[in-house]
Amino acid sequence: MEKTFKFVNLEEYLNGLIAGNDEKFQPFDAEKKDTARVTARRGEKGEWIVSYTQDGTEETKKQVEIDPETGKEDMVVANANMDGTVVLNAHGQKNEWTIRDSVFTATYEVDPRNPDIFKPVQQPRKFVQIPDDIEFKAPESWGPAAGTMKITAGGFIRVDQPEGEKYGIAFEEFMQTHTTKDVAIEQRLIDVR
Repeated sequence: MEKTFKFVNLEEYLNGLIAGNDEKFQPFDAEKKDTARVTARRGEKGEWIVSYTQDGTEETKKQVEIDPETGKEDMVVANANMDGTVVLNAHGQKNEWTIRDSVFTATYEVDPRNPDIFKPVQQPRKFVQIPDDIEFKAPESWGPAAGTMKITAGGFIRVDQPEGEKYGIAFEEFMQTHTTKDVAIEQRLIDVR
């Protein structure tokens, strides 16, 4: 049976969660793990990229566009192991997504141990874990063809982005690629799931 996602106005949804003062749904800080790696390639303008979660849910679908800041096509990115092999979900699908060229160059750097993969430039990020299966308008910077994003209950929304730019990460992908460096918060995240 296919999951049903509740379509939400993301800002209103998050404001309601945070205003509820339930500790489980308050913003917390996280960073990309030191072991988080991605492969990246320059996309072709108009190419459709679909991202899938670990359970096979289609998270979002977007066309590669030209970054107005650099004049270059978006980068197509996928999670990778330390040896550079692309991580596949339980259904054998790659979780690929697009990142504007200017954003990619500001947030990733070549891994000095393997020039075929990239590692994140460490920067703290703020997230809220969600208790519902939700669908919302994809970030505006992803362009008009991005449509919507689906995140299942237990997933996360990055909340330190401006209105219209917040995005989600599924639970499994978040736990594989991020750390809070706080054992109590890590346990709370697992308990909410």
